[in-house]
Formats: sequence, C-alpha cells, structure tokens
Amino acid sequence: MELSAKRLSDISKRILASRTRILIKNPFYGLLLTHVDYGVDYKSSTAYTDGKKIVFNPDFIDMLTDTEVDIIMLHEILHIVLKHCSRGLNLKSYEFNIACDIVANSNIMYSMGMRLDSIALKCDCEPWHLTPDGKHGYLYTAEEVYGMIIKAQQSNKPQKGKSSFVAGDHGIDEHGMWESFADSATEEEWDRFIEEAANLASQSQGKLPGEIERKLEALKHPKLDWRSVLTNFIHEEVNDYSFSPPDRRFEGDFFLPDFNDVEVTVKNILFMVDTSGSMSERMITEMYSEIHGAIEQFNGKLSGWLGFFDAVVVPPKSFDSVENFKLIRPKGGGGTDFSVIFKYIKDKMQDNMPQAVVILTDGYAEFPDVKETMGIPVLWVINTDVQPPFGQLLRV
Repeated sequence: MELSAKRLSDISKRILASRTRILIKNPFYGLLLTHVDYGVDYKSSTAYTDGKKIVFNPDFIDMLTDTEVDIIMLHEILHIVLKHCSRGLNLKSYEFNIACDIVANSNIMYSMGMRLDSIALKCDCEPWHLTPDGKHGYLYTAEEVYGMIIKAQQSNKPQKGKSSFVAGDHGIDEHGMWESFADSATEEEWDRFIEEAANLASQSQGKLPGEIERKLEALKHPKLDWRSVLTNFIHEEVNDYSFSPPDRRFEGDFFLPDFNDVEVTVKNILFMVDTSGSMSERMITEMYSEIHGAIEQFNGKLSGWLGFFDAVVVPPKSFDSVENFKLIRPKGGGGTDFSVIFKYIKDKMQDNMPQAVVILTDGYAEFPDVKETMGIPVLWVINTDVQPPFGQLLRV
C-alpha cells in the first residue's frame, strides 16, 4: 500500500518530534538517534530495527501517543546500541528475543528513574523488564539473561520476572530482520557514535545504558599492572631507577627494590601511542587508558613524555602527574611508521634522552632496524598477534 505524501510527512514529523523530545530529556539517546535512518513498512505489524534504521508500520504509529512513540524509539535504539541485531545467532531465537527485550526495557527504566510507566504501552500487559529471578535486566547482558531463561525453563521454576509481554506477540516490536544482519563495519561505526555521544552527554542529565556504562568504565581501568611491568622492564633493561628507601630486609653489598613500596620512582619514560588509520577510536582510548592507569599506579612517581604517531610524530609533551597527563589529547590518523619515533628522539631529544620507550600499537607496520633505537630499551604494548623483531612485548 502506498502512502500519500501528506501521511508520510505527518509520520516523519512525529518521528522528528520524538527524537527532539528524547534529545532534550536524555542527550545520549537523542544524539544516537540522529545517526539512524527511518522508514515505514506495512509488512511489519508494529516496528523493528535492522541495525541501521528504525521502521514503523504506519497504522501502528498512528495508534500511538507521543509518549509511546518515544518508548518505541528508545527501545529500538537500545537494540542497535547493545548490538542485539548481531548477537545470539546460535541461540534459541524466541528466548533470546525475550532476553533482548528484558535488557532494552529495563535500560529505558534505568535511564528514566526506574518508572514502570516509562515503558508502558496501551495494552494491558507489563513489558518484560525483569530477569527470571526478579532482578532488573539492565544489570546484565542479553546473553546472561538468555542463560537465566534457559535455566529457568529447564528447572521448571516459576519466573519472578514473568509478565504477559512476549517478543513478537502483542508487544513492542519485531526481531525478524536481525537474522540478516552481519556488518562489522556498521558495528565499528556505532562504537564511535556511542563514545562520541557518551562524551557529549557526560555533563548532561540522563543515564547511559547499564551495559554501555560498564564498558566505558572498563576503559578507564588499565588491564596491566604497570607498576610491576615498568619496574621489572627497567630493572632488566636499564638498571637505573631509584630505590627510595631501599629494602632493608636484604643485607649485603646490594639492594633489591621493594615492589610493595610506593616510593619506587620511574623517570624519563617516553610513551608513544599509535593513532594511525588502522587504530579505531576505541583502541586508542584503551591504549590511552593504559598510560593513565600507569601514572595512577605509580602514585606520582612516574614521569616522562606522551606522544602520538602515525607517519609522523606529534611532539611529545611532558607529564609528571595524572592532572597534566589529562591535558594531552590524541592526534593523528594517517599511516604507520615506527622509524619516525626514533628519528624524532635522535633529532629532538638529544639533550634529554628517554631511558626507555613504550610503544602502544596494533603493530600493523614495517618494523625498523634495531640499530635505529640507539640502544634505548623498547617495550611494545600490542593488542594484536603481531610479533615485533626486537624489544620486550606485552599484549593487551
């Protein structure tokens, strides 16, 4: 059935108005909704997303109040943000669909002050938002909730979170289009959209989805125990860092460092972060978080420089605390050339040479000859399976 131009215009205006309301109430969701295409489809009985666009049945959206349109928009963008469209491909679709809706609906409630009316439609049913054991769905991933549903089915336990809402019945949307979704490029793009929206919305009202909050929080915490990594690395490669005070438990002609003593000081370390085109924004953020964690773990006893490189070096800036480290922001985006790091050191840092270089990268470039390092110890921190030909290696 073909829609008249006026009716299509009316539907478009309602969707745009909904997006504006959401942007005002919760900028995170509103910003993400600006990256979505919209459409109408009579083949759908309600609404759906295919991971790229949000689609309404024209008759269905006509029956909805403005508040209910907002609920559907939030529900669909959450399926996109949480990547439900590409997950659970090897799981039972019916149960996984329910799990996804539990997580999506609960996250809407979480973002809107845990009000049940924030997910309620006209139908005399309570939308799924609790897990089978009665806990809020936003605390879990869809796979975790799916496991709970399967376990409850197998044990024949009554489900505390049970309601009359079931995906695909008289509920909120349809998930049939998910089976055809498999686009890693789209998912990487959405990772970037999510981080941008989270940063822009960080000073505004409203909460992020629980799973997104957990992922972003994880980026703030380093995976490595940098205090052990750097002290061991420098002890092995340089043998020239301070012990203040030395460990008096060992008597004799030499001292051993007390690795439990916060006074171990590491100076003149050059951190170089790969910002080339092969490094996604998320990967760069993870690398940046590692260095931030290193400075925090040393409790003010780590100092040096932080620089960025692709085919050229962004001049490193010095740091001696977390506060001035935060002022240094990533720059770059071209090809990768490790040689430029050592050329920069040779040309620009002769008067204050680093005692070690820590290079954080995906390793996707030609490695320089070891002679170019001028004998400076190199620690590679790599997030792929690339094997450097020299230096020490840590994988994250």
